Amino acid sequence: MMPEKIREPLMAAVARIPSGVGVLTAIDRGHPMGMLASWFQQAAFEPLMMTVCVKKGRPIESPIDGSGKFLLNILGEESQTLMKHFAKGFGPDDDAFDGVGHHYRNSGIELEGAVAVIECKVVSKIEAGDHFIYVGEAFMGEPKGTGRPRIHSRSTAANY
Repeated sequence: MMPEKIREPLMAAVARIPSGVGVLTAIDRGHPMGMLASWFQQAAFEPLMMTVCVKKGRPIESPIDGSGKFLLNILGEESQTLMKHFAKGFGPDDDAFDGVGHHYRNSGIELEGAVAVIECKVVSKIEAGDHFIYVGEAFMGEPKGTGRPRIHSRSTAANY
């Protein structure tokens, strides 16, 4: 265990790394799942690759593993309603998309109001402490409208 006098400033420093905000979605055997995500990033230029982090035990883990694909909806500055909806979290049998404008795509659910969508095929799953890092090769995506992406800063690196 790291001494508190080192851990506290380190956690404060890591918390200052900004991130985007998105909704990660996947479909397995017709069952869609979605979760609010802030740990995602472009990982390579060629081929174009993305990483997304999922806490171990999250319900979306099964549809991503089962389908081998995921779709990332990038939320915009004006996406407060979508952010609040998906911040609630959903169990494996819940309909995460009830009451939310959406439609099915090849690898997940596209949300009305997202400023961009990116579809990926999983090429690797890496265990990283209490999370899994999915590395996906992006095979389809597009900006939606002219909105600016939402930027998230945390107050501590100890939680979301």
